[in-house]
Parts: sequence; C-alpha cells; structure tokens
Amino acid sequence: MESVKFDKSFEALYKSAMAMADNCIPNKDMDKRFEKLAEEYAELLEIRDQCRGVKPVSEDASILDGGLHGEFADVLFVLLHIAHIKGWTAFDLLHAATSKMLSRMNDPKYIAKN
Repeated sequence: MESVKFDKSFEALYKSAMAMADNCIPNKDMDKRFEKLAEEYAELLEIRDQCRGVKPVSEDASILDGGLHGEFADVLFVLLHIAHIKGWTAFDLLHAATSKMLSRMNDPKYIAKN
C-alpha cells in the first residue's frame, strides 16, 4: 500500500484544518464558538496548575508537557476557527498583533505591565 504524502507547509495545513472545521463543526454560532474557546482555555489553565511544582526533568513533567502541548493546540484551533468564521486568516491575526506591538514599542509613554 502506498503511503499518502501530505503537504507540510503552514498554508496547506491551515487550509485543511479550516476545511475540516467547516465540515465537522455544525454550529458556527459565535457565542457557541466563544464558549468552546473558554472551555479549552480552562483546560489549559488546569494543565498549567498541574505543572506547578513539578521538576522539569521528571517523568511527570514530560506527561504534563504533552497535555500542555495538546491544550495549546486546542486553544489555537478554536481561536483560528473563530477568526476564519469572521474572514480573518492566521496571517491577518499575526500581522495585527505585530503591528500593535510595534506601535507600543514606538510609544515612549507605553509601559508593559506583564
């Protein structure tokens, strides 16, 4: 059996992910998508809390890192899907965030809080 080769570019992966979301997620109501984002973020915070006090080189740390990685992925996917529904791409979001950061860096009155 011949193995399937996937295009590993970000653009191809992003396009495939949003197509899957469009086909697999029946409810594209923004309130429901934001509820899902809040749910995934809460799960991310749970993993973060579990990581506190765990030694970085322990077996527990590698298990928790896997969970943290998965939860970050879930948050990112839902966030990107919400943006996709609005007609914004991942590039659009990153560009907007970068522009915002640059304007802050050039503002002598701006003081970062965290």
